[in-house]
Amino acid sequence: MNHKKAFTLIELLVVISIIALLVAILMPALGKARDQSRASVCSNRIRQMVFGMIYYADANDDAVLVVGGNNPGGAVSYYWYDELAEYMGVKGYKSDPERYREGVMEILHCPKVIKEATTYYGSFNRPWKANFSSGLGALSSSTGSYTINAWVEQPGYYGPKGDPYDNYYYGKKFSKVRSNTPIFMDGIWVDSWPLSNNAPPVSITDDDGYINFDNGMRRICIDRHNKKINVGFVDAHVERIDLAELWTLPWHRGYKVRPANDILTSYPNFASLLK
Repeated sequence: MNHKKAFTLIELLVVISIIALLVAILMPALGKARDQSRASVCSNRIRQMVFGMIYYADANDDAVLVVGGNNPGGAVSYYWYDELAEYMGVKGYKSDPERYREGVMEILHCPKVIKEATTYYGSFNRPWKANFSSGLGALSSSTGSYTINAWVEQPGYYGPKGDPYDNYYYGKKFSKVRSNTPIFMDGIWVDSWPLSNNAPPVSITDDDGYINFDNGMRRICIDRHNKKINVGFVDAHVERIDLAELWTLPWHRGYKVRPANDILTSYPNFASLLK
């Protein structure tokens, strides 16, 4: 008689168990690799925005951006992404952002962030939504997940005013900005004016951007990349910075560095969030 060879039920169960064990072992590694890949894409997008700023300055007599655009009426007309779009390869974006939001302007989105914007401010995992309804500002309608260091822009419609803040801006010439100055980074709103005396947020993973919202560090101190954010500098290099290290970067002229240990000691609740 001919006997057909076949697996027994026990042998099949053993094979299935081994496969399940291997999948369980590999899944965390695959997840980590995916996160690292997304963080790398984020770094590259920030670097492209820095180059956009460099090209803008080169084409505009070494000028830095004006907060809110160059509208003589005083209302907000355009933001940095509107002005820089042309220098990142999208000439029509400024006049018709809805048409050109996809494609090259995906650069405004960190791949770790979901695409749907539900409120004005963003969060660690949700984009901001800038949509102005009056004056020329109605043209500046977009979503994104990156923030500009507004101390690198010219003083304008928004931001801290008066002494000593007026002296914190780097000036109107991009070539005068120090090469190690941060310019673009992960954040929950379009711009930020970080100060060394800013307190850290009460949460780094809150879905509601309002809890983090102020003019400074809280707009960028978020858990975007494993308790770090990507920061692009004026010389076009990008670093992944630990959140407590944000206070050590030269955000504005005359900035007094605060060591990370000082931040962690002064704010024990924040230190607990980073463990």
